[in-house]
Amino acid sequence: MKALVLPGGWDDWRHPLDRSTPAQLVRIANKPLLDYVLETVRNIGVSDIGIVIDDRESQNFGAVGDGVRVLPHDGPPGILPALAAARDFLDGDDFLLYSGANLLADGLGAAAAEFRSTRPVAQLLVHKVPDPSAFAVAEVGDNGLVRCLPEYLADAGGDGLAVIGAYFFTAGIHAAAAAVSAAAGDAAEPGIIDVVRWLHERGVEVGAQEYFGFWRAVESPDAVLECNRHLLGELHRDVAGAVDAETKLVGPVVVERGARVVRSRIVGPAIVGAHTVVAESEIGPNTAVGEDCVIHAATLTDSIVLDGASVRGTALNDSVVGRFARIVPPGERAAAPVRLEPREDRSLPDRLARSAAAKHGDHLHDTADVTGWLAGRARAHRYQVDRIPFTELDGWSTHPETGNLAHRSGKFFTIEGLDVTVDGGSPSSYRHWQQPIIVQPEVGILGILVKEFDGVLHCLLQAKMEPGNPNPLQLSPTVQATHSNYTGVHKGASVPYLEYFLDPGRGKVIADVLQSEHGSWFSRKVNRNMIIEVDEDVPAREDFCWLTLGQVGDLLWQDNVINMDTRTVLACTPANVAEDGALHSDADVLSWFTAERSRYDVHARHIPLNDVVDWTSDEWTVKHERDWYFRVVAVSVRADSREVTQWSQPLLEPVHFGLTAFVLRHFAGVPHLLVHARAEGGFRNGVEMGPTVQCTPQYHPLDGSSRSRFLNLVLDAAPERVRYTSVQSEEGGRLLNAENRYLIVEADEAQAPLEPPEGYQWVTPNQLSSLMRHGHYVNIQARTLLAAINTGAVRLFD
Repeated sequence: MKALVLPGGWDDWRHPLDRSTPAQLVRIANKPLLDYVLETVRNIGVSDIGIVIDDRESQNFGAVGDGVRVLPHDGPPGILPALAAARDFLDGDDFLLYSGANLLADGLGAAAAEFRSTRPVAQLLVHKVPDPSAFAVAEVGDNGLVRCLPEYLADAGGDGLAVIGAYFFTAGIHAAAAAVSAAAGDAAEPGIIDVVRWLHERGVEVGAQEYFGFWRAVESPDAVLECNRHLLGELHRDVAGAVDAETKLVGPVVVERGARVVRSRIVGPAIVGAHTVVAESEIGPNTAVGEDCVIHAATLTDSIVLDGASVRGTALNDSVVGRFARIVPPGERAAAPVRLEPREDRSLPDRLARSAAAKHGDHLHDTADVTGWLAGRARAHRYQVDRIPFTELDGWSTHPETGNLAHRSGKFFTIEGLDVTVDGGSPSSYRHWQQPIIVQPEVGILGILVKEFDGVLHCLLQAKMEPGNPNPLQLSPTVQATHSNYTGVHKGASVPYLEYFLDPGRGKVIADVLQSEHGSWFSRKVNRNMIIEVDEDVPAREDFCWLTLGQVGDLLWQDNVINMDTRTVLACTPANVAEDGALHSDADVLSWFTAERSRYDVHARHIPLNDVVDWTSDEWTVKHERDWYFRVVAVSVRADSREVTQWSQPLLEPVHFGLTAFVLRHFAGVPHLLVHARAEGGFRNGVEMGPTVQCTPQYHPLDGSSRSRFLNLVLDAAPERVRYTSVQSEEGGRLLNAENRYLIVEADEAQAPLEPPEGYQWVTPNQLSSLMRHGHYVNIQARTLLAAINTGAVRLFD
């Protein structure tokens, strides 16, 4: 059996009390009404629950728990349209239909047992009320079957029983609902009781179960207060907050963690929410004060104070105080309210986890659909990349004295020389070298829009061609643009969706942080990595698609499908799996890394490209005299899907394949990754945390560089030890055919000891994610592997 929870509407009684909150989320005894509804449903053994919501309510519903599916509905109001919208979810199963603006505090155990035993097409829940004239009523026989469902109370025999907000149905109700709706035509929308009456009039047995517990329809402040009194009556004393010696607590009083009570008297049943301050006041009985409130010199009885409100110098009884309201003594004008936002979205980790677990999306169903769509986009456009001599670069020139490559606009980027000295405090750590480097001082935007569809976050990604990608068309962020691009230096088309990332009022910020690019190829380059959540309708343009994190995770097992910029942005999502601790506290990890940064002296200065020692140039390439590391080359590009359809530019082309890997161990059941403090010439801060192994293995025997300590462990790992592996290309807008094999390899104590070598440290994935809130801590190679974890491509807790 499933359950379908219906919206409670936007009744006028909540304005101006809490007009922005749908009825299911009205807080009673400091919990949303929806929480009580879900508890009632789960207590009868139903775990597959759908909640139908109006589209305008969707922003109010965050994480609602396991087994709960949010079903947005933009059709006409009413129970029957909502039931029709949920038909795919119900999928022919028996179900409980629960009107979400009802509190059935004593549960539905008896009614559920009766329905499961007899399985009538419809079973009503009925209740004796003092005045049933405001309700649909039913006459019920001794056999538990409905004898009559009169349209008017005057037609009912006896006292009549009110039909209240929970119904049990088999799949047969759907055909009856469709027939009644069709018969109504353009007349007033019929209700669910009209459908049940239609069945009864045609001889279908309709069951009824009398409910003897506490029930109220939450449709007025008085009903809210009555429900509050009843639920507070079940409290037991629990004092987790701070209560001073001058305060007296009487009876069942709850003071939540972070709350503070001074020089006050609280008489239970009463509850004081988290981070609320109560001073010189009397509270209770039957009073619930929400979170982040201030109560000073006030008296409150039989009342509810919603989150963020302030009450000062006032006595209130039988009152409901709205969110962020300010109540002051008569004659005193309240100060303009200052609304404090939560420091973090507590529902976000659960929503991200739900998206990472979702392997089927709203736009493209599964991985095969995505790859087929990508292939279709590739066929729809023409792409061509040809190598050319430097002299054929359009708009680019070689400086006659320095040899530096630059664009005539002075924008985009230049290719210059770099002289680097790294001293880690020991003879073996001293290195000096020179190399060409990309210099791009402007800050670009890498931004992903996210939006919920059917309660699951989806990312808006673009099928974008980059000239350096081995697979030219890959999935990029919603916006991937340099400052020169989006300000129109290239004189091309405008960047789609850019407004969401330049206008902070267009959505909710999930992540916004400056992150580095490859420290070996770029000099001090950073991009603004952004994730913005939107509620409004955002149609996907021709080369864009909405994918869940889980779909992206599946695609990260394929080579060269998710581009580097998408990977770095998704690495910025907050951790979505709880951890029970770590080998080292967050403060200890930061202290270790600060010490690593302090012991390295990284000195990098730009020099003319002509002055770089051991490098030579001709009309086609700039390269190392032994043709090691990488080459500087030139290409002409044709791509009719880009803002500019034809251009030419220099690129850096690595000579060999790279290898990047995290070594993984579990300590007390918690996964830990072995990070390496890496010094690179192009980093702004000299040192960032990188993967355990990050190298091009071919060069160790050639150039005398020290062999990575854990390289053999990675190269020789048994297949069952490899938790993740794929080939991914790097920044295709500046690098040509730059690919790395990315791996996560599990090790044991002999291979990767608890006490790692100097320069290495064990951290948990969540600790790494927390560092991603700040720039220049985690390098871009580590971010690719972190993106694989965040999207569920690899599940380290399994």
